[in-house]
Amino acid sequence: MYDSDKHSRVNKFEKRRKNTKVISILMIVGALLLIVLLLSWFFGGNNKDTPESSPNIPETENDAGNESNTGNESNTGENDTNHPNNDVENHNDHNGLEDNEDNADNENDDDEFENEAVDIKEVEPADQDDNVESAYTGNWQPIGTEQSEPHETQFDDETVDWEEMKQAIALASDLDADEMIIWRIGNDGEQKAVGTVSPSDNSETYRVYISWITDEGWKPTQVEILKENEYDE
Repeated sequence: MYDSDKHSRVNKFEKRRKNTKVISILMIVGALLLIVLLLSWFFGGNNKDTPESSPNIPETENDAGNESNTGNESNTGENDTNHPNNDVENHNDHNGLEDNEDNADNENDDDEFENEAVDIKEVEPADQDDNVESAYTGNWQPIGTEQSEPHETQFDDETVDWEEMKQAIALASDLDADEMIIWRIGNDGEQKAVGTVSPSDNSETYRVYISWITDEGWKPTQVEILKENEYDE
């Protein structure tokens, strides 16, 4: 009986010791888990609160802002005053448009001058010539010259004087100097000449009188439209 009681007390002690051990282990594990949770919460919370833990957030906002600003700039025609280069480009573009407009205006003015400057009047032929169909004069200006004074008329087709006479004749007859047919350019008196020319298709014949103006070059004085070309045989 005594041994049986003793054995029973030993078993109860062992069970109690084991239960205590298990409880201790569970408490230790629970404490460790609690510590881990506290550490995770503490460090995780600090990472969320500190600016270093979220560097991408302001960059994303800045990127979005930049994209928004870029879109606004493209929609507003790049008028941002913070970009001086835009002002320079716009200024240059504006100057380019003004230059083009000025050039166009100058060309129009030149065309109007050319159209209005020459006042054509029908006149009697310089000589009573039955071959003249009609004659006219105009307020032509001297064509200018590269020659120096005193001027000496030269009828050699390789000279500057010949080239300038050809330009004056083309001006009065309204022909292309490089394409017109030159039948003759000859002397018509002191510092005067007369040329007979036709357009490239030889459809008409003009007799043009020109005079030399000191330091200003050859000036057309009269044009006659001939009935027949006496030099075309």
